[in-house]
Formats: sequence, C-alpha cells, structure tokens
Amino acid sequence: MSETSLPLIADCDVTSTKNKDIYDAWATNYEKDVREWGYSLPEKVAEALKGYIQTLAQNTATDNSNDDDDDDNDNDDSTIRILDAGAGNGLSGLALRNAVAATATGTGSCCKCHLSGNDISPAMLAIAESRNCYDALATVDLNTNANNDNDNDNNNNNNNNN
Repeated sequence: MSETSLPLIADCDVTSTKNKDIYDAWATNYEKDVREWGYSLPEKVAEALKGYIQTLAQNTATDNSNDDDDDDNDNDDSTIRILDAGAGNGLSGLALRNAVAATATGTGSCCKCHLSGNDISPAMLAIAESRNCYDALATVDLNTNANNDNDNDNNNNNNNNN
C-alpha cells in the first residue's frame, strides 16, 4: 500500500469485521510495508527468547539422557509451547522457529517446540501457513469473549444501543 492509502489500524472504533477486512486487503503487501517502516520486533523477540530456549534445551538433554523412551510426544514437560496471538503473516513464527533451530545447532541439544498461531485475517494466515513454521494455525477474533457466541461487532452494536 502506498503512503496515501495506508490502512487505518489504530482506531478504537474499528470493528472486528473491519479489522479483518483491512488485514485481508493488506496481506500481500504487509511484509514489504512494515519492513520499510523498520519493523524488526519478530527478530528481537526471538533473540530475547534464545537464552530461555538454550537453557531448556540443555536441561532437556540432561533429563532425557536417562530416559529410554523415544516417544515423540509433544505433551511432555520438555516441549516449549508458544502461542503467537495475532500471528498475521507469520513473521514472528518464522523468527521463533529459526531461533529454536539456531539454538539447537549452537548447543548440540534440542528441545521440542510447538508453535501455534492465530489471527483474525484468513489471508494473512494463508501466508503464515506457506512459511511452514507453525504446528497449528487458527482464525480467531481476539476481541471476542471465548465464552460468548456473539462476535465483537454484535456486542459493540448492542452496547451502543443501551
């Protein structure tokens, strides 16, 4: 998107549906646009987590050296579970997956990592899926109450009518 047609993304009156539409329309140019703005948070977060991942990998290697069970179960205590809430097109997922791989290479140890991502935009998630860095992806509206079947747009409309 050119500077004159940048999406409105920081407006408290943007509904979930409009937010989804904005990111769906922006999906193909999102990475180019945010990188031009100097966006590097995914890599910074992944770098910050490397120490934690390295410590867990070393502890896992020590713990597993006494374990004869070669079970490939992602539900044991040695699995790092990361939820990328608002995963978008997968920039953070890719950076996190690369950090796990680099840590394993650097330490000679490896820990399991289950990386899940969710986002409101199916178009952004399609790009994230093509990166092959997530174990699970889901379209989720983070503005809704998980215990409520009504979407955020309906809740906002109902609240405005009171």
